[in-house]
Amino acid sequence: DSASDKVFIYPNPNDGRFRIRYYSNAQNFNFLRTVLIYDSKGALVYNKQLLVTGPYSAMDIDIRNKPQGLYVIVVADDKGRHLAEGKVVVAR
Repeated sequence: DSASDKVFIYPNPNDGRFRIRYYSNAQNFNFLRTVLIYDSKGALVYNKQLLVTGPYSAMDIDIRNKPQGLYVIVVADDKGRHLAEGKVVVAR
């Protein structure tokens, strides 16, 4: 696969459980990425560091405790720089 600066979120829509993939072109893996999730009002509702072990490591997310709606997903590096952004719909 070729490199991409996009974040892949699936399934979308979902019930609050979904997976994120983002391409990392690092020479060595086993580092952390931060996943930030904002609700439609812009409030931060999820903030978690997840381990990246390969170019397209899957990051499993569970926000079933949050209400239905549109959420913005941000993947950030260890310095807090935003690397990619996407949207997900939680519908039950």
